[in-house]
Amino acid sequence: MNECKKLLNKYSKLQKINQNLLSIYNSFSKKGLCREDALIQGIDITKKIRIMRKKSENYYNKLKIHIELCIDVINKRNKHLLDAISRST
Repeated sequence: MNECKKLLNKYSKLQKINQNLLSIYNSFSKKGLCREDALIQGIDITKKIRIMRKKSENYYNKLKIHIELCIDVINKRNKHLLDAISRST
């Protein structure tokens, strides 16, 4: 459960960074193209993840894997947004 909490903290920080980058990208009048291939179907990075208490170890393992996938998707998305921001005017 502690590993899930640490990953969830990292996930929430990356979500905030993603929102800031997205607002910067949307503020440009002439936008550079942003690649959307970083998104994996079935993973919603805008959704808030909650940890339930008193669950089995299997639940925490699956949740940990899901959070790690979300972190990877957000990292890729942030990288693509930074590239698009650098190309925007």
